[in-house]
Amino acid sequence: MPTSDNESQRTPTPTDASRAKQEEMINDLIATRRRGKPGMPERAQVLSIYTADVPAPTPQKSRPSHSNSKDNMTQTRKAIRNERIAHASMCVANNLVPDALVADAVKPRGEHSVALSERVARRVVGKLNVNPRSQEDDDSYSHWISGKSYSKEVHMYPHISSFFNFVSREIGLAHDEYAPNSSDIPRALVPFKNTDTNPVGSDDSTRIDIGLKIVRRVGGDADLSRLNPDNGPRRGRSSKRAKTNKTDKTDLSEKPNYKDVAAVIEVKPRPNQKREALEQAFIYNRNLYANQDYRRFTWGFAIYGPNVIACVFSNDNIFASKPMDVTKRYDRKELVSLLVNMAYCDEDQLGYDTSIRLGDDGFIKEIDAYNQETDTTHTYEYITMIAMATRNFGRHTRCYLCGPKPSNPDDDYVVIKDAWAHAKCSEDGSDPDDARNEIVLMRKIKDSLADKEDLKGGFSTIVHGGAVQLNKGGPAVEDNTHTAFGMLVPPLVGKPEFRVHRRLVLTPACLPLQNVHDVDQLIVAAADVMNAHTAIFKNCGILHRDISPNNMLFRRFGDNTVQGILIDFDCAKDFSIEKSERRPERTGTYPYMSINNLDPRSAVEHTQLDDWESLIYVLCWLGATGINYDDGQEHDRDASLPINYWQGDNPQDVAVHKRNHLQSELGLEMNILSRFLKPDEYSDLSTLIGMLHSSLFFNGELSFLSQGTLSITAKVLERMRLSNEGALRNAISGFIDSEDTETLDPFKRRAKHAQHIADDLHKIMMHERKRALQRIRERNKIPPPQTAVS
Repeated sequence: MPTSDNESQRTPTPTDASRAKQEEMINDLIATRRRGKPGMPERAQVLSIYTADVPAPTPQKSRPSHSNSKDNMTQTRKAIRNERIAHASMCVANNLVPDALVADAVKPRGEHSVALSERVARRVVGKLNVNPRSQEDDDSYSHWISGKSYSKEVHMYPHISSFFNFVSREIGLAHDEYAPNSSDIPRALVPFKNTDTNPVGSDDSTRIDIGLKIVRRVGGDADLSRLNPDNGPRRGRSSKRAKTNKTDKTDLSEKPNYKDVAAVIEVKPRPNQKREALEQAFIYNRNLYANQDYRRFTWGFAIYGPNVIACVFSNDNIFASKPMDVTKRYDRKELVSLLVNMAYCDEDQLGYDTSIRLGDDGFIKEIDAYNQETDTTHTYEYITMIAMATRNFGRHTRCYLCGPKPSNPDDDYVVIKDAWAHAKCSEDGSDPDDARNEIVLMRKIKDSLADKEDLKGGFSTIVHGGAVQLNKGGPAVEDNTHTAFGMLVPPLVGKPEFRVHRRLVLTPACLPLQNVHDVDQLIVAAADVMNAHTAIFKNCGILHRDISPNNMLFRRFGDNTVQGILIDFDCAKDFSIEKSERRPERTGTYPYMSINNLDPRSAVEHTQLDDWESLIYVLCWLGATGINYDDGQEHDRDASLPINYWQGDNPQDVAVHKRNHLQSELGLEMNILSRFLKPDEYSDLSTLIGMLHSSLFFNGELSFLSQGTLSITAKVLERMRLSNEGALRNAISGFIDSEDTETLDPFKRRAKHAQHIADDLHKIMMHERKRALQRIRERNKIPPPQTAVS
């Protein structure tokens, strides 16, 4: 019996439950980029490979990302810096919530803790000395709180550091006096000794003014020389009274590491520099998210002259406290009370995720994942990061590769996806049946395609999932923006935008796209992804709407063949339920978003063609920057590449550049394809891109009115009609769009025939997949699959 076309196109794959193949995939993940030091634990070794030595070479969602600008970006460092400053200015202008009730966010839970913290705060305030003891006492905090004027911010660093050190020391002394037998010892929030420095883990040369680090006290003693780093499950306050060790000291002179920074202080010398201080504090937080994969939100302090603003940086807002003037007693009390609360509050109130536990090495050890169907929590052993959060605002999507715990050795390896997704909010919380809920969408996909053997493994399959559950001093509650930030919002201000912190457990475990060995593997993986994309839309009515390298993974088999896997349905939409919006949503990542999706003036609905257009941009980007990590690191980046303009900060400008680059085959060749990193080695990739570009933008079954990226103006069309109406109709007769002589926008015209064009693109992709797979087999001397004869 002959095999079907789909069967002949697919690579034979082992059973997903095969433990041997899972181990082979994980070993391949480790061996591909092994650079760990001999003797390091395996987890730490993998971490050094994937979180330090191999930063992702592609830009992240919509904004300048955490990526090494020297080695992995095509923009110049100055251009990246300017974009980040402009973005910070825009966010402070549009997303700042002033006079937020920041102190309430860290108010200790429990009446006894509240009473103790208030008592400690009163004592610390009474101990503050407003007047400098002497002119020689240059490092005293008294200079700052007494209202001294500064010409340079660097002169403020020792005085501000002295203030935080003093408050922390006094908190410990007061605690020992008021609660000597308490098992909960307050954490110490102290500054790194090194100021005005570029911390370890930074992706650029930006220097932070002062970094604050959380350390725990030894035996409750307040002497800062006897504070130890907390390398336990969380950098928080001690849950047990530690034994005093007088010889155990912390080296506070070490260079700050973003992994250990609890909050960043930005300092400006003049009282009129509030905006600049807030903008710079905002910029720093990118690196906190990128280096702390267990951080839900971050804290920061903007200091300008004698004024202090405490900030909580959430997914969509900057919650900023009222300015606290340290020269005024009441405001000093407010600041001290805030710092005391930060010493006594629970870890989740500082933004840490208590459902993720660290090991003794300071790296993630275990991750809890809640199953909302069974109301149970499963714990997985962490292996490494696949994707990290690198933006200040947004979903903060992270993907963790996890394995079975030693107690459950037969469990599969999985990918855990963690993200703050938009959701519908019901009276008592999120709506579990929300049609935009990724868990709902993935279950529908799983059920609808369960009998499609040819698609098995081509898309991520949900094992279970649910909202992250945190214990906040009582029964576990859902982690969402209302429970996390609702208390911050001032009266008469609406609630923050509603997002739910969800965690999905997915199979199969897979590799980032930039781990492909060659162009042929890339083509096969991309074809599998789009094959799954097509099947999901046709069978489920679900459109992905966010095709990007981060959402295109793959797995490699022993014969060097690969299978592409489509992941991340956060931006997906079920068109079988939801009707198209009058003004389409903008979803995706700027360098990979379609022109129609980028242009704010466009009202064309999102169709399959937008995702296919995104695929073209993904392939172009990889061709220009390197299809894998090795190629990307071997070559220097050319800052003059036209493709640089695709990662701009203004979506309309990016759309204009893409229109110009793709308006003709010659434009695509001159601006993009001819500038590929390895033109000869990437020739098959260039050919594929050219074919997709022609079929999408210059489809032979569409008239000239539906081709290209630029609209024919109404004036030109009217002139053609006046010249010869019959000639115009003859020019478009015979084409599938011949009935429409009024629409001028080629994107809108093509959207009416989206399914027809998408089918052509799918055929091209499957044909090129077959050729690429044949080349892989020939290189590896793999016999072709047997075809039975009926």
